[in-house]
Amino acid sequence: MRKVLLSIVALLLLSLPLAGCGLTQDFQSVQSLAEEFMVALKNREYPAAFDLFSNDLQQEVGTPANLGDIAESNGILPKEWNFTNTSVSTEDGQTIGSVEGTVTYADGSDGNLEVYMLKVEAVTTVWIIIGFNLTH
Repeated sequence: MRKVLLSIVALLLLSLPLAGCGLTQDFQSVQSLAEEFMVALKNREYPAAFDLFSNDLQQEVGTPANLGDIAESNGILPKEWNFTNTSVSTEDGQTIGSVEGTVTYADGSDGNLEVYMLKVEAVTTVWIIIGFNLTH
């Protein structure tokens, strides 16, 4: 009986790193997508940033040109940023992620950033941006 119990405990311990692999990959994917978005905004590559959005967010923003107008008229052109918190959770069967941090804008002002994402699983698994908030 003790040998069986030890075998079960050993199997459980061996499976823990495997269970964490997906979560670690999700954290990396979320941070990578947020980085890609911020770089696109910084470089004023609005079509590239727009392509990272969900269909709903694209409809809300309208066009890549509208995204550029929003960024430029509100002075949210990032110069540099630092991610301070990344989270991934599952709610109602959907995996969502978010990145929060600080940002310094091209005009020298500082602010906060939040980028919200959704994991979409179809033929391939991708993360898409479902919302963002850049404040002064």
